[in-house]
Amino acid sequence: MGTSFIPTQHEYVIRPAESVIELRNVEVAQAIQQVAALHGLKCIDCADSQSTATFSGNGMTLMYSFSGNQAVRFKIEAYPSGLFFGDSGSDKADALRHSLKKTFAERFQGLEYVEQLTHGQ
Repeated sequence: MGTSFIPTQHEYVIRPAESVIELRNVEVAQAIQQVAALHGLKCIDCADSQSTATFSGNGMTLMYSFSGNQAVRFKIEAYPSGLFFGDSGSDKADALRHSLKKTFAERFQGLEYVEQLTHGQ
């Protein structure tokens, strides 16, 4: 008998609150890489990290892409650590999202976090 898990998925955007603020892709990519490493994620597709990259590890995948200098889009997928015990996919995704938000708030000024509302929220 097999059991499959549906991953927890989060998608959101971090962008400047005002149009006069410009994101510097190099600095943003470095911040994302540091947070990913803290969560045990390794880059599996970073050929052009100043426009897009994918990190994976510990049952999670973090993908980001830049929309010019106006925003960075994130997608996090996370699976539970075990069938009965361990972190849920949601717990892991929330911890990663919290770390990204905290790091961005500490390093950059004038940004806002935007998450699309879905049914059931």
